[in-house]
Amino acid sequence: MQFHCYTLPCILLTMPQRKGKPGRPRELAGFSEQALARLWRDRAVRAGMLKAQHGGRLRVIYPGRPGTSAGPDFRDALLYVEGVGLTRGDVELHLKQGDWRSHGHHRDHRYNSVALHVVHTTEDAPTPLANGADAPVLSVKSLLEAPPTEAPPPYLWRLLEMCGYPQPSTAEEMALLLDKAGDARFREKTDAFNCQLAQDTPEQVLYAAIMEGLGYSQNRAPFIELAYRVPIAALREKALSVPPAEMRGLIESCLLGAAGFSPAPSHTEALQPSPGQPPLRWNLFRVRPGNHPRQRILGAARLLDRYLEEGLVTGMARLIHQRVPALQEGLTVRQDGRALVGPDRARELAINAALPFAVAWGSAHSQPALAEAATALYHKHPKATSNEVHREMAELLIPLPWRSTISGARRQQGLLHLQRLLARSDFRPGN
Repeated sequence: MQFHCYTLPCILLTMPQRKGKPGRPRELAGFSEQALARLWRDRAVRAGMLKAQHGGRLRVIYPGRPGTSAGPDFRDALLYVEGVGLTRGDVELHLKQGDWRSHGHHRDHRYNSVALHVVHTTEDAPTPLANGADAPVLSVKSLLEAPPTEAPPPYLWRLLEMCGYPQPSTAEEMALLLDKAGDARFREKTDAFNCQLAQDTPEQVLYAAIMEGLGYSQNRAPFIELAYRVPIAALREKALSVPPAEMRGLIESCLLGAAGFSPAPSHTEALQPSPGQPPLRWNLFRVRPGNHPRQRILGAARLLDRYLEEGLVTGMARLIHQRVPALQEGLTVRQDGRALVGPDRARELAINAALPFAVAWGSAHSQPALAEAATALYHKHPKATSNEVHREMAELLIPLPWRSTISGARRQQGLLHLQRLLARSDFRPGN
């Protein structure tokens, strides 16, 4: 098992412990894995030094982000392991330690990144990984006995300070820090679009970004692949060759056929994968029916049909100049009273695709007014629906009275940027 280990200031181990009597252990009977996950998420970072099954001590710096697909329960956790240093890896939760073997994880290479096995009931045996290493085991009793505190863990802020984000002392400073982090995330997206625009057409780049956004976290990769298996130029050429009333149906058929969700009609054969091309690998594990890729592909087809004649880039630029309500409505797709692309997803598409793309494209094509309008729209864009990462980072880093500072999409994006700094695989103190 290959961990990333770094030198961390000794202050992590010499920090004064919280005063007060240890919490009384709860009755362990009747626990569920969902309760264990909540306990890990809510208490692990605030628990101080913990003792693993075979005597090693560790401190949880960052509990990781919840897994949304098959694999470990929490991804990219940061642990300070005594005598080793800062270690990155995943965390798997079980009621019984023996569930590791009965679930087949000891043969599953997706679990080779597990750095800690947290269990309700321990055994006097290791937790073996498929690569031959063993993962440390932590009893849930250690978390139950550690009284939580409402104060943000200072060592998290010490890590972030190494990346240029020192702990704020007032709500106003917190607001400014979130703005700075949100702008950094936006610049990263803009820079990524600049690189893509150097390699592909603007229409294809924006189309692929919108498709990625429709894939959510579980299906981003196959949605991007679909965008390149059915490129927008070929799709537009085919669609414009049929009567207007048939355009949307043809786009739907092309996309669904290439995605493997329905047979394609004969006149779209040119857009279908070759016989030797492997099928797209859709992840349907824990995907709600409304988020099924087929539903999102139907939404994508209607969006493409909407902007087919004027062009996707021109359409988005027009909406950006008309401000937030127009952009959100222009990315929302409804059918028979239900949303194929709802307002929440439309906001995400605006924040993560349309606006940073417009800044990159406008700057590269001597359209500073568009770049300025997109930047201004981002700065005052309303909040998107709060997700698990927003809530997690707010709880970890921001005192409750200050949480009203998360007042717009820019600051939500700032929380995501801070989470990425903690979770990214190339983190080094001083970066």
